[in-house]
Formats: sequence, structure tokens, C-alpha cells
Amino acid sequence: MALSFKDEVLLFFNSPDPRVATWPLMDSPMKTVALVIAYLIFVKILGPALMKNRKPFDLRLPMIVYNFSQVAVSSWIFLNLRLLGWFTKSVACEAIDFQQRDAVGMFIIIFC
Repeated sequence: MALSFKDEVLLFFNSPDPRVATWPLMDSPMKTVALVIAYLIFVKILGPALMKNRKPFDLRLPMIVYNFSQVAVSSWIFLNLRLLGWFTKSVACEAIDFQQRDAVGMFIIIFC
């Protein structure tokens, strides 16, 4: 018997992945909402007020360094995902093994 949409939503929110239960911002969506609201206040109100009478910063060199580092990290992630077998497995849906804790895979999930 198929579940109703309400039952599917309740199942989704009441059965979290135990591998990420201790991660920050994963226990309640309110922390994420509060961070988004704080960000919007800073970007729309505080930031423009602080920079009202100042010259814009010259961020050309930091942006170049940042972009090259993003390319390097993205390449590293892609190569590790390839080594983990993400591009060799079936495209069909497979059951999730909640007990699996591959060190490289968890590192990529946590820090990237």
C-alpha cells in the first residue's frame, strides 16, 4: 500500500540518517533559518551601512587565489568520487547502507 504525501513527509523528518545526527545544524531546521535571516540582515542592512562612506576593497588577488583553490578542491573531490566508485555503479536506485562509514567518503561529505 502506498503512503500518502503527509505520511511520506513525516517519515522523512522522523527518520533521519544516524550518520549525521551529531553534525551541527542537523538537529533542527530553526538554526539554519536563523542563520539565513542573520545573513540577509547583514547583506541588506548592516553591510551597506558600514560601507556607505568607504572605497570598495580591491579583491582581485584574493579572488584569483580563491578561484584556483576552488578548481583544485573540486578536482580532488571529483577524483575521489571516481575512486569511491560513484561513476561505476548502477544508475538505478539502491538501498542505503546506513552503517557504511568509508573514511574518504565521510571526509568529503563533512568538509566539502
